[in-house]
Amino acid sequence: MRRLFAVTTGPITLLATSQAVAFLQQGGDLDALSTPFWDTSWLPTENSIFGCLLRTLVGYSANPTGAQVIAYLVVVVGMIVLMQIVGRRAELRASGIQSA
Repeated sequence: MRRLFAVTTGPITLLATSQAVAFLQQGGDLDALSTPFWDTSWLPTENSIFGCLLRTLVGYSANPTGAQVIAYLVVVVGMIVLMQIVGRRAELRASGIQSA
């Protein structure tokens, strides 16, 4: 069960991030950086099977806005930092040293 949550946490977090930024921009609450940042519609289009799969799993957008890109980067960096912190604490506990 622990492995299931370890595998699904990342994609669910990215999906939630993508949806949150999209909803805020559609509602007019987040107008900053609302223009498309790049166009990757030639790679996997959003209407293709692969594009639909990516959109469902991680919130893929062929034309992400600047705010979406920044939100993705913040979430990914935050997840990496937290994983490092948790991993380091687990190593300390395993070696018998308790952190404060």
